Amino acid sequence: MKSTPGEVSKIISDVFLDEDILKKLEDTLSKKVSELSQEISGHEKVLSEILGYLDEYRLEDLNKKLAALLNEKERLLDEERKLREEEKRLSYLVERYRELEEKRRRLEKLLQEKEKLEEEVKQERKIKKARELKPIFEELRIREREQARLSDEMSRYRARFNKLQVEKEKAIERLSLYEKSFSQKREQAEDLRDEIEEYERILEGSQPLVERRIRVFEAIERIEQEVKELREELEKRRKEFFHLESIIEEKKATLQETEERLLELKKNQLMWLAYQIASHLKDGDTCPVCGGKFHGEAKAVDFDREYFEKLEKEKAILESKLGVLEERRRNLSASIEEVEKALAHKEQILNELVEEKGTIEKELDRIGYKEGMERIIRERRRIVEELEKECRALSEKVASEKARIEQLDEQIRNILSEMETKKESLDASRRELERLKEDFMKRLKDTGLNSEEFEILVREEPRNVESALKAVETEICLLERDVKSLEEKGLNPEIVKEYERVLGQQDEVKRKLSELNREEGRVRHIIEEVKTKEKKGKELEVKLLELKKRLEEFGLLKRLLFRKDEFYSYFTEKVLEAVLKRTNSYLEVLTDGRFKMDFVSSKGFVIYDRGIERLASGLSGGESSLIAISLAMSLAEVASGRLDAFFIDEGFSSLDVENKAKVASVLKELKKLNKVIVLITHDREFSNAFERRLRIEEGVVVSNE
Repeated sequence: MKSTPGEVSKIISDVFLDEDILKKLEDTLSKKVSELSQEISGHEKVLSEILGYLDEYRLEDLNKKLAALLNEKERLLDEERKLREEEKRLSYLVERYRELEEKRRRLEKLLQEKEKLEEEVKQERKIKKARELKPIFEELRIREREQARLSDEMSRYRARFNKLQVEKEKAIERLSLYEKSFSQKREQAEDLRDEIEEYERILEGSQPLVERRIRVFEAIERIEQEVKELREELEKRRKEFFHLESIIEEKKATLQETEERLLELKKNQLMWLAYQIASHLKDGDTCPVCGGKFHGEAKAVDFDREYFEKLEKEKAILESKLGVLEERRRNLSASIEEVEKALAHKEQILNELVEEKGTIEKELDRIGYKEGMERIIRERRRIVEELEKECRALSEKVASEKARIEQLDEQIRNILSEMETKKESLDASRRELERLKEDFMKRLKDTGLNSEEFEILVREEPRNVESALKAVETEICLLERDVKSLEEKGLNPEIVKEYERVLGQQDEVKRKLSELNREEGRVRHIIEEVKTKEKKGKELEVKLLELKKRLEEFGLLKRLLFRKDEFYSYFTEKVLEAVLKRTNSYLEVLTDGRFKMDFVSSKGFVIYDRGIERLASGLSGGESSLIAISLAMSLAEVASGRLDAFFIDEGFSSLDVENKAKVASVLKELKKLNKVIVLITHDREFSNAFERRLRIEEGVVVSNE
């Protein structure tokens, strides 16, 4: 901030410019010059097309053409108005002519209708004659229906009679079957009663033996269960005995192995004891064991005394366990013998009971007893009850069928009586019908109609055709008078042709008007297009001037690259503009608009305090730090783009305590910029001025406050 203009230029060059940057800048300028040249060429091409279009369509010629079209349109509209008046006059005459033609067609149609109505009048007179005979004809039809009804009733009586006869025969057949079935079932019931009495006698005689057999069966089941339990117990104890013997054998083998190891160790023990004694004697000393003189040297012997004592303890434990196991084996062997004796005794009792059971069953077979005889007796009794029930039902059916046969006989007698009465009525009706037919045919002959004509005409209703004929004759008279009146006016087909000619002229005028409207619209559109293109041409001329000016600037900048002193001066000026713009925006926020900064080529950086110029050297420590940090941040962002976080590594270590406190106050103000500021310092007192602190030792965060 306190650097001279030359030093500032040097700093900016060092930060922003090196050989690679200059090369990239040169390439970028070449690219921009090429792009601008292409854009200018494109705009010039468009402008040339617009000028060509404006030469082809001159606005003055187009306005003259539009005026001529409007005059022609006015003339055609006047002609169209005259044709409409003529068309209106001819339209009235054509309508009258068409009315005349319509009346002529109507008159012709009515004349044809008159002829048809005259024929219908003749037919209607025949209908009236036929309808005069209708009462006699209807009475004849009533008699015929009555005759048919009586014949149908007679047929139904005969069918009913035949049906009753068949039903009676079936009832007699069912009665015979019921009586035969009743007799068979009653005999079956008697046989079953005799069989039940015989079974009851046998059952009464065999009752003591059956009860005794039941007791024997129960005893056998109980003894068999006891035998089964004893066998299971014997098998269980034998398995336990064999398992115990295998354990004893294993223990004996283990004891023998332990004794062998002890025997081997005892040999080493004696040698070890001898060594222990000899190690305390000198040559010529008296041996405390044998009392002789000791000569020679003691030989060292390995002996594991603890292992020896452990084996002796194991031997004692094994001998104790073997004693317990032997005693348990003797007790188990004795209990097995007791179970075997008890099993033999129970099996003997079981054999005796089985023999007794066989004796009882032989005696029961001798007296005729069968297993399940009580169930058989119950089943036979149930069958007897069912047979008796069926016999009662069959008895009721026999009585019912007999009653039904009597009813059928009564109905047959009644039907025969009614059939005789109906036959007399049918004969009387037939005679009356023949009389009416003879009278009707005589009257029909007198009218001059045959039967087929009568049947057709009698169904038709008179339509009062004579009145319709009179109405048609009246309308014909009126139409003839109207036609004569219209013909006197001189109406003829030429009026229609003249009317069609006028309509054709009207269509032609409308077609020409339509073409004129389209041409008028096209001319107006071209006029608007010409005005638009004139406006666009002027805009393009202005834009081309701007683009050519930019092209000249880029060309100048490109030429300056080859004159580095001039380029550095130009580049420094542009960079400083961007840096100062960003610095002043930060100072606006941080100092509420108090400080602003500028660069004067003869002085360097100039500070304005509420508009009053101040040198950087005249600022206080806090003010200087605040402006310096804002300048540093702006320089960094211009070089790298917008930054959301800044790291300051030992940036204030050379300051004294007072100035560090001022710097801390300034750094806190940076919160207003909504950026993350990370300050790295080894000064703990300086770090205590901030709310958030991370303590790092050997690259690891050890505290977060």
